[in-house]
Amino acid sequence: MADVVPIPVTTGFSWTAAGAWTSAFALIGVLVRQWVPLRKVRVTEFESVIQAQKEEITRLSDRVGTLEKSIDGIRDRYEQILAFERASHEAELGLQRHATRGTKQILYGMLDLIEAAPEKAAEHAAKMRQRLIELEEAERAEAATIRSAKIMATAKSPLKPSGEAA
Repeated sequence: MADVVPIPVTTGFSWTAAGAWTSAFALIGVLVRQWVPLRKVRVTEFESVIQAQKEEITRLSDRVGTLEKSIDGIRDRYEQILAFERASHEAELGLQRHATRGTKQILYGMLDLIEAAPEKAAEHAAKMRQRLIELEEAERAEAATIRSAKIMATAKSPLKPSGEAA
């Protein structure tokens, strides 16, 4: 085997070592000097993003408030229309119930008269027919009154027929 030959190591000043250390310290200095401004830029960008998000949240919140008010107005208008329609239909149903009761009374009266005096059935039928005609005329008059009241209420209402405010 070959003998190991020691490599002489010198101690002391060396231009290579001085250049290497100078380069290392210069690099550290540059990094420190650039890190602070870059950090400020990042913080400024972060703050601007936060501000933009706050403005967007405010804008959307205002929009939601406006839409809620609009929905409340629409709901109020439709509740008015619904109440009007319910009252109108209730009046028409009342008219129909009244007509049904009147017709039933005439029918029962005619049956009672026929049972009491069957020989006068033709005479009783003529009287009942006259009463039915009078009842129909009264019903038509009531229906016309209800329809005209509905037309007048619609004309005086602050609501247009489409349900929109006038």
